[in-house]
Amino acid sequence: MNKRGGVDRRLGAPRPTGDALHDPQHLDAGRGLPLAFPPNKPLQPISAGTLGRRDGAVHVRYFSEDIAYFVGSSPYLTLAKPRGAVSFLMRRVEYAEECALALRAYPSVLIEPLEFFYTCLRSLGALDLPFFEALLLEHTWRGAVWASWLAMLEPSDALVGALRRAGGRYPHNEWLVDCAISTIEGRAPAPEHEAFVTLAERCRLALKAVPRPVMPLRPEPTEAEISLMNLEREHTRLCYKSMGPEAALQSIQGTLVGFYAQDYLRWLRSLAAQPAAAADAAAQHG
Repeated sequence: MNKRGGVDRRLGAPRPTGDALHDPQHLDAGRGLPLAFPPNKPLQPISAGTLGRRDGAVHVRYFSEDIAYFVGSSPYLTLAKPRGAVSFLMRRVEYAEECALALRAYPSVLIEPLEFFYTCLRSLGALDLPFFEALLLEHTWRGAVWASWLAMLEPSDALVGALRRAGGRYPHNEWLVDCAISTIEGRAPAPEHEAFVTLAERCRLALKAVPRPVMPLRPEPTEAEISLMNLEREHTRLCYKSMGPEAALQSIQGTLVGFYAQDYLRWLRSLAAQPAAAADAAAQHG
């Protein structure tokens, strides 16, 4: 545990993958889930199409560990080099076009050949400008690769500024950032990357009619919340010392430490287990 709420922030830590963890039975993916805040803060759902949103004058910041989940579950290594990316995408595009009906039935129908597109859809469901900027600029070259790919799947002028700021940060992946910018601006890519951009366009068309799942994200804890978590951990330590492990576990329930210590998938599953909150979110999303 550390001062940021007891969460291991190492990007390289193992993360669970596989669409069995994300299907409607586990996550209520077809309904939409609320953004859960600590007690006394209002629920505010996140949805696709909120690029550039600000809550008042405050720039939204999301919990870094939540964003790291989307990086860790993506095929960033495969997409990082042009030749490997083209080879990988050619087969995936064929799957999407052959299984178009199954893809449009997401999330009611899930089949293994389309797993890459389910991964894309989950990230697109979380996509707004704060998420994109953090993914691109704060999660090393891995996040930059995945962010650039998402920008090609859902081009928006709002993303160009962040992409230009990323220029020069990741020399080995600069080509992918350039492809994302050229896609958004409607310019022809460098000739050596035309095949990659064409495949990205086919992926974008395959996903065009597929609904994005609502993927909530926790807010980054404030300094005041970090101070509170330090007090909560001390209280838990005293409970353990005086009353044992069961009392210590009970003391974590409902606390900020308990809220942030959960990994992203466990937190999502905890939301899916709250039918009232899920129903409220579904109503807000129409």
